[in-house]
Amino acid sequence: MHALIANDFLCYARAGSHGWTAHCVDLDLAASGRTLAEAQERLQRAIQRHIEALAEADELDDDVDDDRPVVWTVPHPMC
Repeated sequence: MHALIANDFLCYARAGSHGWTAHCVDLDLAASGRTLAEAQERLQRAIQRHIEALAEADELDDDVDDDRPVVWTVPHPMC
């Protein structure tokens, strides 16, 4: 099994004035919905379609860690 398929992906969601937007940081994908659950479900489907498209194009890479974004936090300057 390719490493990309076996990994969990870092995702988050935010509420907005017109519903929710869910983002997958690792794959640079996003989906929206009226509810959090709907946004999460749509993002899950988008991730699945993305992985399937990569597999069909034979572009799954066993060395995905080099391609993943680096995520960190920055302390608040007033704390």
